[in-house]
Amino acid sequence: MDAIRNIYRDYALAWETNDADLWLSLWDEAGTQMPPGIASRNKDELREIMPPRFVPNQVTSFVIELDELTVLGDFAFARGHYTCDYTEEYAQPRTDGKFLSILKRQKDDTWKFHIDCFNSNVS
Repeated sequence: MDAIRNIYRDYALAWETNDADLWLSLWDEAGTQMPPGIASRNKDELREIMPPRFVPNQVTSFVIELDELTVLGDFAFARGHYTCDYTEEYAQPRTDGKFLSILKRQKDDTWKFHIDCFNSNVS
């Protein structure tokens, strides 16, 4: 289970350090992101649209906490919440929200996001 917890650590670290490559490396090749209010995105779409969103010095802190983690064979189900703080330059308020993820064990026994669904608590 530590290997799965480390994925969330690296997810947050990628945003804090502006590392789109690290963030993309956490996704299964058949992975799907399900953001709020827009269509789902596959890994090819994530490769195209996400790197420009990793802006230097934009995120000061990204904290992800797992509330529940269950492993069933080659899949893991994770539910939790997050907070993200931005630099003053970007003048965005703290973002907080929740997520539900399905992770898939890879052939090399690592874990990657297979499906990630999230939304902000801001209405």
